Amino acid sequence: IDHMKAVELNRMVVSICDQMLRPGGNLLMKIIMGPAEEQLTKEILMQFQSYQRVKPAASRQESAEIYLLCKNYDFSEDPIA
Repeated sequence: IDHMKAVELNRMVVSICDQMLRPGGNLLMKIIMGPAEEQLTKEILMQFQSYQRVKPAASRQESAEIYLLCKNYDFSEDPIA
């Protein structure tokens, strides 16, 4: 349940990037690893040129929490782009 709630929250954040980020901007989001992560990353790549999974050294190894660093915002009005 936590995973799905986190993914939905991150989707909402990505959906407002057109109002909050300039072209070339970056976004860092916390996520709990799980099955919906792959679909979220596909959605991220529709608006950002790349992303990177980041796990800080201070984070416990057994923790399922990671960060997605979305790089170089490049929003397109074309949903197929």
